[in-house]
Amino acid sequence: MLTVCWEAETAATGIRDAYLGVIGTRPAYRKRGIAHALISHTLRVAQDQGYGRASRRVTADSPSGGAGSAGRAGFVIQDTQARYSTEP
Repeated sequence: MLTVCWEAETAATGIRDAYLGVIGTRPAYRKRGIAHALISHTLRVAQDQGYGRASRRVTADSPSGGAGSAGRAGFVIQDTQARYSTEP
């Protein structure tokens, strides 16, 4: 798990945000609650360290199930984005 905080964002908003950037579970170990346990632990530690918010960006249709684990951990959708590309 990689969690980061951008001091410039904290200065601009007044809120320390723990951004959960990378959560990795090998495919053979998915669907066992490991990602949920990592997220839960990270959220408790962030709260203990005085973070006022936690955020996560996920791909809705990812086969890794990132959207599901984020939702189970209590994250709610704040905004959505669409990305378009053309085939080379």
